Amino acid sequence: IYYLYFISTCTNTKSMQSISQELLVYERPEPRSGIHRMVFVLFQQLGRGTVFAPDVRHNFSCRNFARQHHLNIVAASYFNCQREGGSGGRRFRPESSQGE
Repeated sequence: IYYLYFISTCTNTKSMQSISQELLVYERPEPRSGIHRMVFVLFQQLGRGTVFAPDVRHNFSCRNFARQHHLNIVAASYFNCQREGGSGGRRFRPESSQGE
């Protein structure tokens, strides 16, 4: 299940000046259990007023959204997160304890 946490448009990356418009207010991730992957995608839009917020945040398809608004991917990044004190996912041992 994909959930949309935030959309901002019209950010000028050449001058690094933000003239952005927030289409969807940021909602912080709150994973209930297990590990969740958070993905940030930067798209190039055709111009101002060419991107509109979707009706719902849940079941969001980044691919369909990009096609619908004629967006091109410029960059993407992700990180994994889980609830503090949560369990699940891979476990890594510190270097010093491996092989003991």
